[in-house]
Amino acid sequence: MALTKHGWEGVVLKAFGAKDFQVRAHGSRWITEDYLRVDFTGRELLEAIGTHPTAWIRVWFPTGGRGHQRAYTLVDPDPASGTFSLEFAMHRGPAADWARDAAAGDVLDVTIQGSAFRLPDPAPRRVHAVGDAAAVPGLNTLLDALGETPAVVFLEQQHESDGGIPLRLRSQDSLVWIPREDDGRRFVAEVSAAWAAGDHALDPEQDFVWIASESSAFRHLSKELRSTHRMARDRVDALGYWRA
Repeated sequence: MALTKHGWEGVVLKAFGAKDFQVRAHGSRWITEDYLRVDFTGRELLEAIGTHPTAWIRVWFPTGGRGHQRAYTLVDPDPASGTFSLEFAMHRGPAADWARDAAAGDVLDVTIQGSAFRLPDPAPRRVHAVGDAAAVPGLNTLLDALGETPAVVFLEQQHESDGGIPLRLRSQDSLVWIPREDDGRRFVAEVSAAWAAGDHALDPEQDFVWIASESSAFRHLSKELRSTHRMARDRVDALGYWRA
Protein backbone atom coordinates (compact mmCIF):
# COMPACT_ATOMS: atom_id res chain seq x y z
CA MET A 1 0.00 0.00 0.00
CA ALA A 2 1.28 3.46 -0.90
CA LEU A 3 2.54 5.59 1.97
CA THR A 4 1.27 8.83 0.40
CA LYS A 5 -1.40 9.95 -2.05
CA HIS A 6 -0.01 10.15 -5.57
CA GLY A 7 -2.86 12.25 -6.99
CA TRP A 8 -3.51 12.66 -10.70
CA GLU A 9 0.14 11.98 -11.55
CA GLY A 10 -0.15 8.53 -10.05
CA VAL A 11 -3.35 7.84 -11.99
CA VAL A 12 -1.71 8.82 -15.28
CA LEU A 13 1.38 6.73 -14.57
CA LYS A 14 -0.77 3.70 -13.76
CA ALA A 15 -2.61 4.15 -17.06
CA PHE A 16 0.75 3.92 -18.85
CA GLY A 17 1.67 0.70 -17.05
CA ALA A 18 3.91 2.11 -14.31
CA LYS A 19 4.92 -0.19 -11.46
CA ASP A 20 5.09 0.86 -7.81
CA PHE A 21 7.57 -0.29 -5.15
CA GLN A 22 8.78 0.68 -1.71
CA VAL A 23 12.41 1.13 -0.72
CA ARG A 24 14.01 1.52 2.70
CA ALA A 25 16.85 3.85 3.71
CA HIS A 26 19.72 2.32 5.69
CA GLY A 27 22.30 5.10 5.88
CA SER A 28 23.49 8.43 4.52
CA ARG A 29 26.67 10.49 4.19
CA TRP A 30 27.61 13.95 3.01
CA ILE A 31 29.75 14.02 -0.16
CA THR A 32 30.14 17.80 0.03
CA GLU A 33 28.43 20.37 2.24
CA ASP A 34 25.73 20.69 -0.45
CA TYR A 35 25.54 17.11 -1.76
CA LEU A 36 24.17 14.12 0.16
CA ARG A 37 24.08 10.40 -0.62
CA VAL A 38 21.38 8.19 0.92
CA ASP A 39 21.70 4.39 0.75
CA PHE A 40 18.68 2.12 0.23
CA THR A 41 17.58 -1.48 0.02
CA GLY A 42 15.05 -2.38 -2.65
CA ARG A 43 15.60 -5.81 -4.17
CA GLU A 44 12.22 -6.01 -5.96
CA LEU A 45 12.78 -2.61 -7.54
CA LEU A 46 16.21 -3.58 -8.88
CA GLU A 47 14.91 -6.88 -10.22
CA ALA A 48 12.22 -4.99 -12.14
CA ILE A 49 14.28 -2.12 -13.57
CA GLY A 50 17.50 -3.99 -14.30
CA THR A 51 20.73 -2.06 -14.81
CA HIS A 52 21.29 0.26 -17.75
CA PRO A 53 22.98 3.65 -18.15
CA THR A 54 21.07 6.57 -16.59
CA ALA A 55 18.46 4.24 -15.05
CA TRP A 56 16.11 6.44 -13.04
CA ILE A 57 13.06 6.13 -10.86
CA ARG A 58 10.20 8.39 -9.80
CA VAL A 59 10.36 8.95 -6.05
CA TRP A 60 7.38 10.20 -4.01
CA PHE A 61 8.57 12.43 -1.19
CA PRO A 62 5.94 12.91 1.55
CA THR A 63 4.75 16.38 2.44
CA GLY A 64 1.53 16.85 4.37
CA GLY A 65 0.22 13.39 3.49
CA ARG A 66 0.78 13.82 -0.24
CA GLY A 67 3.63 12.51 -2.36
CA HIS A 68 5.65 14.94 -4.47
CA GLN A 69 7.21 13.15 -7.44
CA ARG A 70 10.84 13.73 -8.37
CA ALA A 71 13.16 11.85 -10.76
CA TYR A 72 16.37 10.32 -9.38
CA THR A 73 19.07 8.20 -10.99
CA LEU A 74 20.08 4.94 -9.35
CA VAL A 75 23.65 5.15 -8.05
CA ASP A 76 25.74 1.96 -7.87
CA PRO A 77 22.78 -0.44 -8.06
CA ASP A 78 23.69 -3.97 -6.95
CA PRO A 79 20.91 -6.47 -7.78
CA ALA A 80 22.77 -9.25 -5.94
CA SER A 81 22.58 -7.43 -2.60
CA GLY A 82 19.43 -5.46 -3.41
CA THR A 83 21.11 -2.16 -2.58
CA PHE A 84 21.52 1.19 -4.33
CA SER A 85 21.93 4.86 -3.49
CA LEU A 86 20.37 8.17 -4.44
CA GLU A 87 22.33 11.43 -4.45
CA PHE A 88 20.76 14.77 -3.57
CA ALA A 89 21.90 18.24 -4.65
CA MET A 90 20.69 20.14 -1.61
CA HIS A 91 18.46 23.01 -2.60
CA ARG A 92 15.07 23.86 -1.11
CA GLY A 93 12.27 21.42 -1.84
CA PRO A 94 10.53 18.24 -0.64
CA ALA A 95 13.27 15.88 -1.86
CA ALA A 96 16.16 17.68 -0.18
CA ASP A 97 14.08 18.24 2.97
CA TRP A 98 13.38 14.50 3.20
CA ALA A 99 16.99 13.51 2.51
CA ARG A 100 18.37 15.92 5.11
CA ASP A 101 16.31 14.26 7.86
CA ALA A 102 16.42 10.67 6.53
CA ALA A 103 17.09 7.96 9.09
CA ALA A 104 17.73 4.23 8.81
CA GLY A 105 14.41 2.46 8.34
CA ASP A 106 12.61 5.31 6.59
CA VAL A 107 10.50 4.07 3.66
CA LEU A 108 9.68 5.77 0.34
CA ASP A 109 7.24 4.98 -2.46
CA VAL A 110 8.90 4.76 -5.88
CA THR A 111 7.57 4.21 -9.39
CA ILE A 112 9.19 2.84 -12.56
CA GLN A 113 8.03 4.30 -15.85
CA GLY A 114 10.03 5.74 -18.74
CA SER A 115 13.61 4.86 -17.80
CA ALA A 116 14.81 3.19 -21.03
CA PHE A 117 18.01 4.52 -22.61
CA ARG A 118 20.09 3.49 -25.60
CA LEU A 119 23.12 5.04 -27.28
CA PRO A 120 23.21 5.27 -31.08
CA ASP A 121 24.73 2.36 -32.98
CA PRO A 122 27.32 2.85 -34.41
CA ALA A 123 28.91 4.81 -31.59
CA PRO A 124 28.84 8.60 -31.96
CA ARG A 125 31.93 10.67 -32.71
CA ARG A 126 31.46 12.49 -29.41
CA VAL A 127 28.86 12.82 -26.65
CA HIS A 128 27.84 16.24 -25.36
CA ALA A 129 26.54 15.92 -21.78
CA VAL A 130 24.73 18.92 -20.29
CA GLY A 131 23.51 19.29 -16.72
CA ASP A 132 24.25 20.46 -13.20
CA ALA A 133 25.13 18.92 -9.84
CA ALA A 134 21.80 17.12 -9.69
CA ALA A 135 22.60 15.44 -13.02
CA VAL A 136 25.91 13.97 -11.86
CA PRO A 137 24.53 10.50 -10.94
CA GLY A 138 23.11 10.04 -14.44
CA LEU A 139 26.20 11.57 -16.02
CA ASN A 140 28.51 9.16 -14.22
CA THR A 141 26.57 6.11 -15.42
CA LEU A 142 26.66 7.52 -18.94
CA LEU A 143 30.43 8.02 -18.85
CA ASP A 144 30.87 4.47 -17.55
CA ALA A 145 29.01 3.16 -20.61
CA LEU A 146 30.74 5.13 -23.37
CA GLY A 147 33.74 2.89 -23.95
CA GLU A 148 36.25 4.77 -26.13
CA THR A 149 33.78 7.50 -27.17
CA PRO A 150 34.92 10.89 -25.82
CA ALA A 151 32.55 13.24 -24.02
CA VAL A 152 32.46 16.97 -23.45
CA VAL A 153 30.64 17.74 -20.20
CA PHE A 154 28.97 21.10 -19.53
CA LEU A 155 27.94 21.52 -15.89
CA GLU A 156 26.21 24.51 -14.32
CA GLN A 157 27.78 25.39 -10.97
CA GLN A 158 25.47 26.62 -8.22
CA HIS A 159 27.76 26.19 -5.19
CA GLU A 160 31.51 26.49 -4.74
CA SER A 161 31.43 22.97 -3.32
CA ASP A 162 30.08 21.51 -6.59
CA GLY A 163 33.66 21.00 -7.77
CA GLY A 164 34.11 18.42 -5.02
CA ILE A 165 31.41 16.09 -6.35
CA PRO A 166 33.11 12.96 -7.77
CA LEU A 167 32.94 12.73 -11.57
CA ARG A 168 33.92 9.58 -13.45
CA LEU A 169 35.76 11.46 -16.18
CA ARG A 170 38.17 9.55 -18.39
CA SER A 171 41.35 10.77 -20.07
CA GLN A 172 39.52 11.50 -23.35
CA ASP A 173 36.79 13.64 -21.72
CA SER A 174 36.57 17.43 -21.34
CA LEU A 175 34.82 19.27 -18.49
CA VAL A 176 33.43 22.82 -18.61
CA TRP A 177 32.01 24.36 -15.42
CA ILE A 178 29.75 27.38 -16.00
CA PRO A 179 28.59 29.49 -13.02
CA ARG A 180 24.83 29.83 -12.61
CA GLU A 181 24.05 33.48 -13.31
CA ASP A 182 21.08 35.48 -14.59
CA ASP A 183 18.61 32.68 -13.75
CA GLY A 184 20.54 30.19 -15.86
CA ARG A 185 20.74 32.31 -19.00
CA ARG A 186 24.54 32.42 -18.87
CA PHE A 187 24.65 28.61 -18.92
CA VAL A 188 22.40 28.39 -21.98
CA ALA A 189 24.37 31.09 -23.79
CA GLU A 190 27.77 29.50 -23.17
CA VAL A 191 26.68 25.99 -24.15
CA SER A 192 25.08 27.40 -27.31
CA ALA A 193 28.27 29.28 -28.17
CA ALA A 194 30.39 26.16 -27.63
CA TRP A 195 28.14 24.16 -29.94
CA ALA A 196 28.39 26.80 -32.67
CA ALA A 197 32.18 26.92 -33.05
CA GLY A 198 35.49 25.97 -31.50
CA ASP A 199 36.90 22.82 -29.90
CA HIS A 200 33.46 21.63 -28.74
CA ALA A 201 31.50 22.45 -31.91
CA LEU A 202 28.55 20.15 -32.46
CA ASP A 203 28.37 17.78 -35.42
CA PRO A 204 24.62 17.05 -35.69
CA GLU A 205 25.12 13.97 -37.84
CA GLN A 206 27.86 12.26 -35.84
CA ASP A 207 27.46 13.46 -32.24
CA PHE A 208 24.99 12.56 -29.48
CA VAL A 209 23.57 15.00 -26.92
CA TRP A 210 22.42 14.09 -23.40
CA ILE A 211 20.69 16.79 -21.34
CA ALA A 212 19.51 16.51 -17.74
CA SER A 213 18.98 20.02 -16.46
CA GLU A 214 16.73 22.67 -14.98
CA SER A 215 13.56 22.88 -17.08
CA SER A 216 14.16 26.31 -18.62
CA ALA A 217 17.66 25.36 -19.81
CA PHE A 218 16.29 22.07 -21.14
CA ARG A 219 13.64 23.87 -23.20
CA HIS A 220 16.02 26.43 -24.70
CA LEU A 221 18.77 23.95 -25.54
CA SER A 222 16.38 21.32 -26.91
CA LYS A 223 14.82 23.94 -29.17
CA GLU A 224 18.26 24.98 -30.41
CA LEU A 225 19.18 21.38 -31.23
CA ARG A 226 16.01 21.05 -33.33
CA SER A 227 15.85 24.45 -35.02
CA THR A 228 19.51 25.48 -35.38
CA HIS A 229 21.39 22.19 -35.61
CA ARG A 230 18.58 20.06 -37.08
CA MET A 231 19.54 17.08 -34.94
CA ALA A 232 17.55 13.90 -35.38
CA ARG A 233 15.49 12.79 -32.39
CA ASP A 234 17.47 9.58 -31.99
CA ARG A 235 20.65 11.60 -31.42
CA VAL A 236 19.26 13.49 -28.43
CA ASP A 237 18.20 12.30 -24.98
CA ALA A 238 16.88 15.25 -22.97
CA LEU A 239 15.02 15.73 -19.71
CA GLY A 240 14.18 18.88 -17.77
CA TYR A 241 13.58 17.54 -14.29
CA TRP A 242 13.49 20.49 -11.93
CA ARG A 243 12.39 24.13 -11.96
CA ALA A 244 14.33 27.06 -10.56
